Amino acid sequence: MKKPARNGARWSLMLIAAMLLLAPGSATLAAGKAGPEAARAFLDRLRTIAPRWRAVGVQLGDISWGMELDLAGKAPKVRYPDLGCEGHWEVLGKAPDGPLVVIEQIDTGLKECLDGGVAFLEVIDDTMLRYRWLDGDGEAVAKAVLVPGRFRSDLAEALYDLTMEHVDRSFLSLAETRGLVPYRTP
Repeated sequence: MKKPARNGARWSLMLIAAMLLLAPGSATLAAGKAGPEAARAFLDRLRTIAPRWRAVGVQLGDISWGMELDLAGKAPKVRYPDLGCEGHWEVLGKAPDGPLVVIEQIDTGLKECLDGGVAFLEVIDDTMLRYRWLDGDGEAVAKAVLVPGRFRSDLAEALYDLTMEHVDRSFLSLAETRGLVPYRTP
């Protein structure tokens, strides 16, 4: 996720994630029983399909960037090759029939990418995953559709088209209505 001209509010994001996880429909997660086990099972299922997933994501201001999700290790790792950022996910949990909820921690490239954002990951089908990254107000400001494999720049156009085919694009025009400064492309 490309860093905007303003700073995100880490605590607001964590509060939003906690509220989403502890919603009435996820009482078992609140009790600490299903959340961690459901998250591990979800990630294990994805690993059996593919250890790496790739996408071209889009965000407010009509910015796009390559993305690679690496599930081969114990903790999920995320890489944005076009932006020069890499990090890992702190898994918060997964409500039954809900998305995986993570805090995205950027380890390298902090000047280019936001650190500490809440992201959701859910299955579209066995070959596609939906990724959403939230801002401090709980609004999705970046989205992507991931497919199995390593990120390759020669596939960027096809990956971009796939994302645009499977996401609601209305959020892309919110930059002006929410008073945000458009992001600069790398």
